[in-house]
Amino acid sequence: MKSSGRVFAFFAALLALPPLLAAVNNPDIFWHLSAGRRMAETGALVRADFLSWTLAGEPWTNFEWLAQLIYHYLFSAGGWTALFLLKTALLAACLFPLWRILRLHGREGWAPAVLPFFSLAMLPMADLRPDNFSILFFLTLLWRLEALRLSGGVPSLRQTAAGALFFAVWANLHPGCLFGLVLAGFYAAGGVIEGRGRGWRGWAGLLAACAAAPLVNPNGGELYRVAFLHQAEMGLLEREIAEWAAPDITVAYQAPGIILMGAALVAMLWSVAGRRARNSGTAATGAGGYADGPGTDCGQCRPDPARRRMPPAAHILALAFFVWAAASHSRNLMFSAAAAMAFMPPLLPALTAGLRAAAAQAAAVLAAFALAWGPARASFTAPHGSAFSSPPAGAFLRANAGELSRLKLFNTWNWGAWLGYAAGPSGYRIFADGRYLFHPMLAEFAAARTDTGAWKEMMEKYAFELAVLPPGTGGELEQRELNGRKTSFVRPNHARYFPQEDWAVLFWDRNLAVFVRRSSLSPFRLNSMELRYLRPGELGNALELARAGLAPLPVLRDEARRLLLFQESSAASADGSVRAWLESLEKACREPGAACR
Repeated sequence: MKSSGRVFAFFAALLALPPLLAAVNNPDIFWHLSAGRRMAETGALVRADFLSWTLAGEPWTNFEWLAQLIYHYLFSAGGWTALFLLKTALLAACLFPLWRILRLHGREGWAPAVLPFFSLAMLPMADLRPDNFSILFFLTLLWRLEALRLSGGVPSLRQTAAGALFFAVWANLHPGCLFGLVLAGFYAAGGVIEGRGRGWRGWAGLLAACAAAPLVNPNGGELYRVAFLHQAEMGLLEREIAEWAAPDITVAYQAPGIILMGAALVAMLWSVAGRRARNSGTAATGAGGYADGPGTDCGQCRPDPARRRMPPAAHILALAFFVWAAASHSRNLMFSAAAAMAFMPPLLPALTAGLRAAAAQAAAVLAAFALAWGPARASFTAPHGSAFSSPPAGAFLRANAGELSRLKLFNTWNWGAWLGYAAGPSGYRIFADGRYLFHPMLAEFAAARTDTGAWKEMMEKYAFELAVLPPGTGGELEQRELNGRKTSFVRPNHARYFPQEDWAVLFWDRNLAVFVRRSSLSPFRLNSMELRYLRPGELGNALELARAGLAPLPVLRDEARRLLLFQESSAASADGSVRAWLESLEKACREPGAACR
């Protein structure tokens, strides 16, 4: 590549970098870290659930074990910064095979628009997850298959061996390798169709080797079984998990991928229509053309004098499949976006990689970034690991593990991974987390969120004694008479699910509250741990009770002290509400008519 070409490529990559810099806040990262830590400590692969009490010992096909070990060692060495750098490096590396595909077709002049727009399309995957490995492997495979197609050759023994090794590594990082097999299958079909049967043995050998390679992992053929299990559960997953639902163009971070997918489909259909029009003699030369031929990075490619033809069968088959796969499942958008972006270059007119073209594309890209920034801002400005972690609650649980870790714990879906990582080593066992093992519980979770009757059935079924979950916000206003004066009290929503006569509050912070069933602790221990007045969402109630002389000041101050002991243990998690409440208490008790005692 000439020096000017390198500068142009660097400029395009620089434009594409901002969307890849989202913070690391995927809740599932914590159960990946738990598994990595477990493997590092025991020196053995995880083959059964060790994090929950509901499915303890159940077989677990942990097909992402290699990614988890990488996460664990990086996190141990460099914390969140190391994981952020890994994620950013993996996503940034995806730009290289995309650039090479542009060069294969002589369309590198479009890089300042193509690369950044693809980065925007990757926003749903811009967090840290094993999928990051898959999108890089997928694009690398697409690049090599496209180069092979343009060369007019068939896979050699060396390429077949390399493909098998490639898939063997991929299968131990993430099951997205199955989409890679589908892609290779479409290229094989296209090669055989367009070669009129020539070279079918070479393509069949490549497919067989790549399909067998995923068996070279600790779980053998279980990877395929779990993939079929996911497909069988797809209806449930689409209903209950947002990122498994159908893509929605009104969701800001999904819109770029959907637009890209639609644009590729329209362009390909237009190309097919243009080809038919030319065949019938009704179109001008080049109308709706498909420029499929060697570019600056395609020295071994077979020249095509016409340079205008129907889209290749591999492109048509692959694009149709990945659009179909993404239409019902938004997590597949990254594969459809990769396929769409990689198949677009032959549909684009040639463009010289010059300053004027780069400036125009950069202006369009910056405008797109400006529109996307508002909805995406929170994903980039939040501290790493902050969305689904609560250090004060973790510190409280660890400090009281002797009394609480033996109890059956209930947690909500998104918080199970962090609880398993933060409190698991202290003996706590979670109720559920985001692993596929717990998919059968999704319907119960959904019903219990909105129906108190379903919640009571769930409580009776599992008989849990400890609950750690977000306390919720808001509640109902009630009028009470205190010392002859009507006062508004808030009955928080959590009181409907954890009535005070059966459940006691032990701790809360801005993210989580800890409830315990009264019958699970001795009266003495419960008396020393319970927050009778300073319950989540009820600080205002406590202030009114204190002013009326119905809540003793020493008890209130002791409860505030116990809360602050853990709430202020982490500066990043302290919200100051209890400290501010203490100041309000002192002022209220100095007011005329106050009966504080």
